Amino acid sequence: MSITIAHYTRLYEYNSLGREINTVNVLRESELLKIEKRELKEMDHDLEEYVNLVHLQFIGFSDLPLLDIIVDPSRVSLLSK
Repeated sequence: MSITIAHYTRLYEYNSLGREINTVNVLRESELLKIEKRELKEMDHDLEEYVNLVHLQFIGFSDLPLLDIIVDPSRVSLLSK
């Protein structure tokens, strides 16, 4: 599977270079997502800019977190190989 993210709002990277992804979770509710939405609201962003955001959580083998990305799902494309 190939995931292309055209634009993201926030990226958290946990020393993931060279590690393989085992699982990708799409979370519509998470602490990171709540924090991001609250910060965008406080910065007077339009509701339309952050209402649809989701949290993509990339987990490696050994259940280690690799990436957390806050993104608008319309900016993500998936391609199965």
